[in-house]
Amino acid sequence: MPFQSLAARMGIFTVFAVGAILYLAFANPFIKGGHAQTVEGMIPHEHASLRGLAKDLAVHNEKVHKALKSDAGSIRSLGWFMSRYPEKFNAPADWFEKVAQTKEIPTSKIEALLEIAGTGPVSTNEAADWLLEVYMHLERESSAENQQIGVNALRGPDKSPIKEDAARQVAEKAVALMFIDLKLTSMTPETASFEAVVAGKKCDIDLANNVSPEPNRWLVTKLNCES
Repeated sequence: MPFQSLAARMGIFTVFAVGAILYLAFANPFIKGGHAQTVEGMIPHEHASLRGLAKDLAVHNEKVHKALKSDAGSIRSLGWFMSRYPEKFNAPADWFEKVAQTKEIPTSKIEALLEIAGTGPVSTNEAADWLLEVYMHLERESSAENQQIGVNALRGPDKSPIKEDAARQVAEKAVALMFIDLKLTSMTPETASFEAVVAGKKCDIDLANNVSPEPNRWLVTKLNCES
């Protein structure tokens, strides 16, 4: 192949490669939300609340990116601005409020987010990674529960029968629900009080979750019934 032809082909390839890079960096409509948008796409639609939280982060990235480009008169990529102005891409306050209202998220994961926030501002990338971990945690739990259903089917008189104590607890709970009218009278993060009518007698029950060495374990601290 003549040198001039090869050079021409290399020149065309170079122009094409540079154009592709510029397109991906500045014009591609599918990466405007950054990492948060990628995480949104990784979470199935069955977890709509988590997808919604990821989308909120992606939208925040887009809005901040657009404003910064306008102020600077630049068409540089989201990644470029995030690396130079990381403080602009922190998760917004209303995002945390939505997280607090999302019942799907386990308490342990909320505590993990609080630990992250305790070290400094939480970026949208960190928040997106946390959402992905929440989703993976829920998937692991769901898989374990589904497997346990199959394991329970193995139990029988010739394998691993359910122990009497476990069966007794289920029976006692069923009887209690049928004959005891239990009402919550007060509740704080560390204490709870109930009022119950048992066989015609009024009872007051107080509980606390800060008196046991095991975290978040509720124990009865007072039980008084009318004589």
